[in-house]
Amino acid sequence: MQNTFGSTVFRVFDKVIVAILVLVTLIFVALSVIRVPEKVVDAEELDRLKKIVRATQKSSTHTVSPLAQDYLSATVGSFRPDLQGYEMHRTGDPTAPYVYDKQEFTRTAVPESPRPVRLNAEHVGSEIRVVDSSVVKAVWAKDKNKDKKSVVLLTPVTPPNMTTPIATDVQLIKRGSVVAVIPVLVKPEEEQPSWIFPPEITARHDQRKVRLVLTPSRTRHAFVRQYVIYKGESANALEPFVRVTILPAVGPGGVVKMSAALVADAKQDVPLKDVPTGLELIDSDVDGGVRYWYAADASGESTRKERKPLKSDPAKRVSVPVHVPEAFKIKFFTLSPDYVMVVVAVTHTAPGGAMQNVKHTFRRGVVRGQAVGWKIAEVKMPRRREVIRDVDFSTGYQILDIVNGERRVRLRKVAGGGSAREEEEERQKLLLIDERGRIKVL
Repeated sequence: MQNTFGSTVFRVFDKVIVAILVLVTLIFVALSVIRVPEKVVDAEELDRLKKIVRATQKSSTHTVSPLAQDYLSATVGSFRPDLQGYEMHRTGDPTAPYVYDKQEFTRTAVPESPRPVRLNAEHVGSEIRVVDSSVVKAVWAKDKNKDKKSVVLLTPVTPPNMTTPIATDVQLIKRGSVVAVIPVLVKPEEEQPSWIFPPEITARHDQRKVRLVLTPSRTRHAFVRQYVIYKGESANALEPFVRVTILPAVGPGGVVKMSAALVADAKQDVPLKDVPTGLELIDSDVDGGVRYWYAADASGESTRKERKPLKSDPAKRVSVPVHVPEAFKIKFFTLSPDYVMVVVAVTHTAPGGAMQNVKHTFRRGVVRGQAVGWKIAEVKMPRRREVIRDVDFSTGYQILDIVNGERRVRLRKVAGGGSAREEEEERQKLLLIDERGRIKVL
């Protein structure tokens, strides 16, 4: 079908109309976006509306009506009869005075220093009034960091021997009204129980003896009558060794002094003397080569009316060890299956006070059951012409047995860097025993 002139003109005219409509639409949208909106309410009108709202809020009131019905009991009470209702009430009365933390004092024989209470800025400069001036004293004091008086010093004035607590208030007054209150409570001294703490004990070796120093026990409302010192070769096997009894003695002018009487459980007397740190005792009933343990307890009475007997807690006492070295050295050499050669070395003190090490060899008669070492009248010093007389080589040991045939394997190095060679030999052991039954193996 051929296009006529009229149809062609119509199609062109139609497209032009559509383009014009699209252009008009775009112009309308652009103008709507970029144009400035008109003012709906101006600033003066907005301020006027704000004033109206504030005036309405200020003049409005709200009254809380009391709760006339217990809705909790009415709804849940049948399921939980144990529930209780809570009555609502208002707190924080703005007209009530400000209350500071309660200040508690305990009256003792020792005067108590004033206690500072720092006040808030709005209470500084107020008038101080104590409700009961026989309980506490309150005065102003300057703050260390400020010039003005902003601290109140409280000092209890009740007698130290008071029996019941006393309470009062320190009021701060401004323009005739109480603006703040400082509660004060003064309590009597609490009656603490009486006790005796175990004494401290120190032990050290001193010339084949043990020197003990006993420090007095710490007490509270009590005094010590007796100390008991324990001794043993194990911390878990201690036995009473010495009892020191403290006896009161009246001196000149009626002054009560303390004297010490000693009761010893040991085999020998234990000397006792006073030292600056306490009591000193010397234990000479010790053997060389043994570790000893010492501990102490204290007992006495309470200073209160009941005079109750007291004793320190054994669980709190401390055991101290001390090692007593031997005053000699023993070596032995094999001579035969039934004989040995024993060499004893001791430190000998000459009559002039000089001390020197002396050795002696016991070759004869050293068999089972015989003593190891005894007193020698003359001992010649090696490579010297000097002769020492009356040297005591006694060790307190006797030969218990000679053990033969003990096999020992040792390594011997080969010259030239070769591998070590094992050598097996028979070794002899010497068993010694002292009068207490202690066995020494050489």
